[in-house]
Amino acid sequence: MSGFSDDQLTAIRTRFAQVDHCPVQGDRVFLKTRGALTLKSVVERSQYYAGIPDNQRRDNPGSKDLVRVINQAKDDMSCLMNSTSG
Repeated sequence: MSGFSDDQLTAIRTRFAQVDHCPVQGDRVFLKTRGALTLKSVVERSQYYAGIPDNQRRDNPGSKDLVRVINQAKDDMSCLMNSTSG
């Protein structure tokens, strides 16, 4: 017993990409705790940034926004890890 209701489990599972299907192997239940489950929101966000035709080394608004996002991500990870440097 997981302690979750069927509705709760369904709500959780729907947030993950390909939770019970591998695009190469077919039907499969992923039970690994590391590397197998990916949130759909992460896939969508990764796709968004992969599609931007600029990179952080250019002098234009799109590039500057990417630098802003990268710096915010670094600050967020520093806060999450309770880091003061590195």
